[in-house]
Amino acid sequence: MSAKRIAKIFLSIFIVWQIFCAFVLPNPESLLYQRLYSSVVWYGNLFGLNTVWQFFSPDPRIRLFEYDVFSRDRFGLLHLTARGRFPKKMRQEPNRDVYNRKLMSGMYLVMWQKAPHTIGRYLCMKYPTADIIAVYLRGRVFPNIEAADILRTQKAWAMGKVIRQFVMDIHCDDIRNIGTRNKDDVRSVRALNQLDVVHADG
Repeated sequence: MSAKRIAKIFLSIFIVWQIFCAFVLPNPESLLYQRLYSSVVWYGNLFGLNTVWQFFSPDPRIRLFEYDVFSRDRFGLLHLTARGRFPKKMRQEPNRDVYNRKLMSGMYLVMWQKAPHTIGRYLCMKYPTADIIAVYLRGRVFPNIEAADILRTQKAWAMGKVIRQFVMDIHCDDIRNIGTRNKDDVRSVRALNQLDVVHADG
């Protein structure tokens, strides 16, 4: 078999693989997505092909990861000592694609309940005096189609209202007392140590 024919076969396989990934990756709730997580999803995450369909849907439900840091004084009372968000503001990121990828990462850490032992561990190290870190998701809730039709004179980005929804409390004493239990946590912690988590007023 000639080298040219072998190259064509490999190229054909690669194209089929890309098309298959394009169908699987946009729907993380599908059974196929869950079953192929260690191959297709890993590949999609590695090369940035993991944008889900909700990101572009009529009600995209895009949420910004925000947090409030609380520390106790000598009387045991909690005080707000810092606020932050992930990712940074759009103009502070290299480009829109990087901003969108980070935005999705923050959302899924919360949705998959991995925040306490990933970004929570990072934040508890970043704020050594923190006792509790309250996690929120901020985003715009859009009206239904009927209401949007009535409001069609408005710009799409101005419809609906912005909400800040409380999600969970991360208790830093618990996080600091729990060692890294498996290699997945180790990978997550190492990756999150490189994240650009910044103060909200920064």
